[in-house]
Amino acid sequence: MISSLILKFNKTNLIKNNTTNFFLDNVLNKNGYNNNNNNNRFASYKSFQTLKTDYKFSEEDEVFEEIKDFKKYEDRGNYSAAKSILNRSLSMVESTVGNKHPITLNVLFRMVNLELIIGDLSSAERYANQILSRLNNNTNLSNIDIDSQYLIPTLNYLLICSQYQGDNEKCFKIIDQINEISKKKNDWELLISNLLNKAIILSLDCNESADQIYKELIELSNENLNESNKLNESILSNYACYLHSNGNNDELAEQLYIKAIKLAESNKNDIELVNILSNYGEFLFDSDQFDKAEPILNNAIAKSELVYGRYNPKVGTILYILGKINRDKRNLAFAEGFFSKCITIFEDYKNQTKRKEHERQLLNQNDTNYHYQPGKRERELRINKEVDIDFGNVLWDYAQMLRDNGRLKEAENLEQRARKLNSFEDD
Repeated sequence: MISSLILKFNKTNLIKNNTTNFFLDNVLNKNGYNNNNNNNRFASYKSFQTLKTDYKFSEEDEVFEEIKDFKKYEDRGNYSAAKSILNRSLSMVESTVGNKHPITLNVLFRMVNLELIIGDLSSAERYANQILSRLNNNTNLSNIDIDSQYLIPTLNYLLICSQYQGDNEKCFKIIDQINEISKKKNDWELLISNLLNKAIILSLDCNESADQIYKELIELSNENLNESNKLNESILSNYACYLHSNGNNDELAEQLYIKAIKLAESNKNDIELVNILSNYGEFLFDSDQFDKAEPILNNAIAKSELVYGRYNPKVGTILYILGKINRDKRNLAFAEGFFSKCITIFEDYKNQTKRKEHERQLLNQNDTNYHYQPGKRERELRINKEVDIDFGNVLWDYAQMLRDNGRLKEAENLEQRARKLNSFEDD
């Protein structure tokens, strides 16, 4: 199940390349990034989806044996076989229980989810629109079944498809639909989370209209949400990222970071807390507040290790920032230690990824009836590309530090490795 999106970009080093990762091509590679100092600005945006907007499959959904077979192949990564089973299942339930029966809608919803896992956006969009048409007697939204458990998740899937294709106009139309439903249901949490997604999309384009939406979100959350609602820290942290990445108001951004940290700590929202601490640490680095940044980043590493494990790429990204801080403080031995540990984490992650893909292929090589197709899993691809970006950046920065200190042969080796990752361009 595809849930929240964590969007990361490096403003000066991310370049366009021919990649199958539609998310990075169409969403992250944008023009118009502002940079008010010589350091690379880094920002991490996070969209928020409540349980109401993210349908969860349960044992009650396993209504016939075919679905269990489908899950077996999906779990093994044999998406061609899984898709074939679902197609047969869809034909069967449509002919036996009808086009609008909950079981039929359940199979269609699984088709949407599978197509998104595979990466076929057009097919995912087509199946999602089929669900909406079957929930609706007419094309008018006022006649749709707004209480259906499939409505909001399906609209969110359409939103994901549009966002990955870079079609912001379509994104905003879908967001307006969800807002209309939210108002009819008097669901403030849904309305606010949906507006936050809109603000994040605008933030990625550095669109100034995002600022007004964030201000509206803060007002709406103060009026309609409890302080313990985790949307609060998501709003504040994303607004801080927007202000920081645009360089509009660093003083307000820092206030928002501090408040978001306190809320995330009180709500025990460790996943969001890791993102906030990392971004706040990068903000302090950009502001040359090195001594203040280091304890924040050490806290981020401790939290990240608890949430994700000691050798997760998220830990490597934070170590990279600490390496840059020590480099600029001329603590070169410490900087080299942080860069080296960061590189080790990224190397291990990439080796594990290759090993998992090889194991997946071996597992399916005996399925002679189906051609194995590696799934273009959105989350896996996005994390893999982010690792390549950060990996290339740390190799390059480490190389420049070595070059400045006369270690030319080592520097050239690292630069060559960085170029292979396509994470940057030479000046």
